[in-house]
Amino acid sequence: RRSIGVVGVSYGGAPTWILTRRNVWRSPRGRRVRLAAAVPITSWTDLVYALLPNGRGRDDTVAETDVEARQAQPPGVLKQSFVAALYLALNASSTKPFQLTDYLNTWYERVLEGEPYTDEVAADAFRKLLTKRSAYYISKRGGFQTPTLAVQGFTDLLFSAIEPLRMYQRLRAEDEGPPMSLYFGDWGHPLSQNKADETAYVARLVNRWLDFYLKGRGAVPSGV
Repeated sequence: RRSIGVVGVSYGGAPTWILTRRNVWRSPRGRRVRLAAAVPITSWTDLVYALLPNGRGRDDTVAETDVEARQAQPPGVLKQSFVAALYLALNASSTKPFQLTDYLNTWYERVLEGEPYTDEVAADAFRKLLTKRSAYYISKRGGFQTPTLAVQGFTDLLFSAIEPLRMYQRLRAEDEGPPMSLYFGDWGHPLSQNKADETAYVARLVNRWLDFYLKGRGAVPSGV
């Protein structure tokens, strides 16, 4: 059995979260591989909330886990400048620059139109963002739990501190969950300052987490 670790920042943090839900698989050669350590950094667990926050996120309770009930909640106000930047980045980095698939263009144009989001295009976009791109609404497979260190910024205006807290509360309520630590600081997307000392501290936390859960080195990481 092979074990690997995954670190993902921002857009890369979302698939890192998702991999903790589908964390054992077979390699092309048939070998069983498991995700032994995960470090999602400044990312999301509910993409609809992250881009259109409705103010219902709380850190003292378990958020709605049923995707149908979640989709019934009204979206909030679009973070238009951030969404525009993400859309531009997707266009610029696609295999065919500025030739995104039609559905992404359609979704982008639709959210720019604003409320009410009661039409089929909006409903399709939100449902797929929840079920395909949001780890919180992706069902867990298998019994192995991946130790997870989440790094998030209190001052991050794009992906706020509620994103890892949402998953933390759910995992603790379900079965105490995997070994999990959270770090919150002045670090991430704007308006975070990302000072050199804090960046170095975050790097040490990540290295200690991977050293212990992948290599068995050092003391058991802990703390929030």
